[in-house]
Amino acid sequence: MNQKAQTHFDLQKIFYILFKYKILISCIMVLFIAGGLYNQYRTTSSFVTSQAIVGFNYTGIEKGLDPAGGKFDITPIKSPEVVLTALKSVGLDKKLNESTVVDSITVTPLVPNDVEQKLLLQNEQKKNGVQDTSDYVYYPNQYIITLTVSKAWNISNLQAQQIVNAIIDKYSDNFYNKYGYQPYISNTISNTNVKSLDYPDIATYLKNQLSLLTTYAKTKSDAAQKFRSSTTGLSFDDIYNSVSSVKKIEFDRLNALIDSYALTSDKSARIQIYNSQINTLTISMQKAQDAQSVAYAALKEMDNGKQLYYLPKNTTSNYNNDELYTSDYRIELVNQEYNQMVTKYVDSGVEASDDKRDIEDLQRKLNLLVNDKTTQEQKDDAKLKVDALVDTILSDTKKWVDLTNKTATDYYTTDPLKLAVNVVSPATVNVNINKTTYLKTGVIFAVVGFLFGLIIGAILTYINKKKNDKYIINIEGTSLEVQQVEEPQVESNE
Repeated sequence: MNQKAQTHFDLQKIFYILFKYKILISCIMVLFIAGGLYNQYRTTSSFVTSQAIVGFNYTGIEKGLDPAGGKFDITPIKSPEVVLTALKSVGLDKKLNESTVVDSITVTPLVPNDVEQKLLLQNEQKKNGVQDTSDYVYYPNQYIITLTVSKAWNISNLQAQQIVNAIIDKYSDNFYNKYGYQPYISNTISNTNVKSLDYPDIATYLKNQLSLLTTYAKTKSDAAQKFRSSTTGLSFDDIYNSVSSVKKIEFDRLNALIDSYALTSDKSARIQIYNSQINTLTISMQKAQDAQSVAYAALKEMDNGKQLYYLPKNTTSNYNNDELYTSDYRIELVNQEYNQMVTKYVDSGVEASDDKRDIEDLQRKLNLLVNDKTTQEQKDDAKLKVDALVDTILSDTKKWVDLTNKTATDYYTTDPLKLAVNVVSPATVNVNINKTTYLKTGVIFAVVGFLFGLIIGAILTYINKKKNDKYIINIEGTSLEVQQVEEPQVESNE
């Protein structure tokens, strides 16, 4: 009975303290909650991200290729050059360092759910030893660009959006400049006194000019197979075939005359030039052959395999299989290295073969010059024919340079690659607040604040009540024991 009475009495005193100091305890709780939430906010490295979705629309992206036919690479979108240009365009280049921003950007392929399911199933089959006869390969054409904003940057949400949008805009410009727009062919023939050159040098100069035209026309023809200029009526394929005809017929005749009749203004000097060129090309060929041998040895040490696109570690997915992400990301890198080594092997072989052909051609020219038996009369007659051919080739080259530039002007006004990079979803800002974490923090600090406020209230009660010694308040830890002291009885004198 006494224990129940004491418990009732203790609770009564606690409620007395709560009621009397309710405002003080409430204020202490609010301060504790605010301090706890602020500490949670301060210790969180980042809480804002800005995201946008960029898409690619051109022939070849479905095969993982860029417009030039090479392996598509999205990483230049976060290159320092692109980021710095973007920061300048929004006026933040003085406030933010481009390297810091680059490190805060992630690029994630956007994989459709059905494709993701197929890739996951395929990977599971491989892990279980199921041999699939055909690998499912998927190349994404949309990517999520995410900028994680640090509080230390001290920028607004709007500025974060502007940075992401500017990065995509500048990358789009660079993409078009690299794959779409190409400088016009410079008509240097009008500014060059070709006939002042030695005959073999005339042949080299004209060959380079014609090769420049055919290379340009072929590149544009591959990219614009259905294009035909409304101004010239020509396609780039028409230009390529016409210039190739000039090169094959007129230039080959010119070259044959110069070689057959050993036409040169200084025979001994030309022999030295040929010998020097042969030595230079021989060294170049040997280097290319050595590089090819090194690449071949490296390829033998590598595991070959189809280049598969699985789910990289940072992909957006509802799954959380670290083993899947880690292993497939490693496979992607290994295959990429293998492909790069194959490219190096092939390029080195082509370079060595080209050098070998050039050496053989120079050796042939040198033999003709050294063993020349033609008379001066024959040479003079050949020079007249060469001069006439040079005039014809120069005239044709000038004409085709002009037609090529006019055709290119039409093409650039309707170039589909201008729309190759498109913004599927403009930049948005996400405030990444973990509500559960903040709720737990608030509850914990509310309880701590309540107990602390209760202790303060008890202390104040003790101080106030001690003056008249009506109550003694014992504080042990966080428990309170309030005991009533009986007042002494005053004896009567009656």
